[in-house]
Amino acid sequence: MEVVLFIKKIGAFDLTSKLSTFIIRAFINNSIKKGEAYMKKLVVVFLSLVILVFSNFAFASVHGTWSVGSNQKTTLTIGNLQLAPRIENVADVWFFKDDNSFSSAHFLGTWSQKGASFTVTVDPEQVRALLESELLSNGLPATATIKKIRIFGSEKKNQTIKGKYEVKADLVFPDLSTGKLNIISSFTGTFPYDTAEYFPLGQGDTWTMKEIEHEGNTVEEDTETYAIMGTEKIRGKFAAKKVELDDGNYELITNTNGIQFYKDYETDTENGSVIEETFDTYSPPIMYLPPRVSVGTRHSFKSTLIHKSSTGFNVTAKITGEMVVEGMEDITVAAGTFQDCLKIKITRHLVAPKVKHEESSETAIWLAKGVGMVKEMGSDVEITEGQVEEESSYTDELISATVGGVNYP
Repeated sequence: MEVVLFIKKIGAFDLTSKLSTFIIRAFINNSIKKGEAYMKKLVVVFLSLVILVFSNFAFASVHGTWSVGSNQKTTLTIGNLQLAPRIENVADVWFFKDDNSFSSAHFLGTWSQKGASFTVTVDPEQVRALLESELLSNGLPATATIKKIRIFGSEKKNQTIKGKYEVKADLVFPDLSTGKLNIISSFTGTFPYDTAEYFPLGQGDTWTMKEIEHEGNTVEEDTETYAIMGTEKIRGKFAAKKVELDDGNYELITNTNGIQFYKDYETDTENGSVIEETFDTYSPPIMYLPPRVSVGTRHSFKSTLIHKSSTGFNVTAKITGEMVVEGMEDITVAAGTFQDCLKIKITRHLVAPKVKHEESSETAIWLAKGVGMVKEMGSDVEITEGQVEEESSYTDELISATVGGVNYP
């Protein structure tokens, strides 16, 4: 059975016309052999960039920057005298870096994570110096010996972290009297960026993109306009319909609990008549971005694509990959200059065993607050039966948009 594959430039967010696809002609070739040449047509299977529903929390990570608030209680004992506890709220920013180093205004160290739970390890000498400096600034010069340091917590399903830290130290004062210092604190933290603000889905919002695709020596340019037009209930939720205006293809998306994709609908026409309808659903629903992110946030994903066609051709594919927020950048496109865009990088791998097909892609996306995607660049490689079938790259840029009643440019 011959399988012919064709790569089409796709984007990471505009799933209907812009997600990496393979076109399968396995059944068609069998029909051609029977003399039914008129059956030669393309069966399109849209392969979406997917993010696991957040309930599958084993794939979460605390990579990134967290705004942390601590409720800290400090007790000091000098000899037999215990001073009144000092209770205060402490605001800080914690950085969980890619190289597993950790930093904050008060601590430097390393971090590790197992499942949703994480621990931070800090240098006792650094903590000792910090405590001695704090004591001295309060008129209590002392030599400290660190007896215990614990910083631990877990990442929650609502995209927050919670935990505790403890510090215990023995003190020796200049008159050789001794004391004890105990710090215990509970903390909570959130990522600073709400992804719904960077991926609006308001009814009537529109985006027009200029699309340039490179495949071998061929360069193709196109312009596509997308609009949010109505809703559809799926899996008990009402999802926004993002419609491609020139052909009516659409995808179902929500942004109320992360950016989640539920279904793609596509038509194939010939001489103005619909000859095929395809429905792609995702199990679990796609979560492309968690509800909150920061620079450095990483999120692994996996899902199953379920493709059904009105012609009776069905296929499934497994998808895995990773998303990372690489930074904040200013981007200038035809629609204007957009400051502090979230730059997202996504790598993805797809396997469709039924047709012995694999696909790998790498995509960079820039999201502007209150606007959505303003630029995208990516590359795709398709492999069938171990042989490279197609390689392509593409660039999309925003030409114009109307989002939340605001026109760009």
